[in-house]
Amino acid sequence: MKEHLQSTSQYCKSFIRWWILAFIVGLSCGLAGTLFHLCIHYATHWREQFPWLLYLLPLGGLTIILLYHALQQSSHLGTDNLFTSILRRTHVPGSMGPLIFIGTFITHLLG
Repeated sequence: MKEHLQSTSQYCKSFIRWWILAFIVGLSCGLAGTLFHLCIHYATHWREQFPWLLYLLPLGGLTIILLYHALQQSSHLGTDNLFTSILRRTHVPGSMGPLIFIGTFITHLLG
């Protein structure tokens, strides 16, 4: 009986631990997705309000390249190649997420 109670106790602790972790990950991903949606929404709104932003597109491209260079990331690892890297379980640098986020924002704002 004592073993059964210990086993049940460990199961409950593990369940609670995983539930908390799942909550934190879900909340973090939800907030990041919401932030991304809002950034793209406002970038599109601003581009429509100020059509002259289109002329800054080359400067935006240069900014994106400089960001990749500053963070020492290969510019050939774009979004498509990132998905391929994930499927093949090869190393994906942690800075790729913010780089793609910022690059997408700049592209939507200026293009």
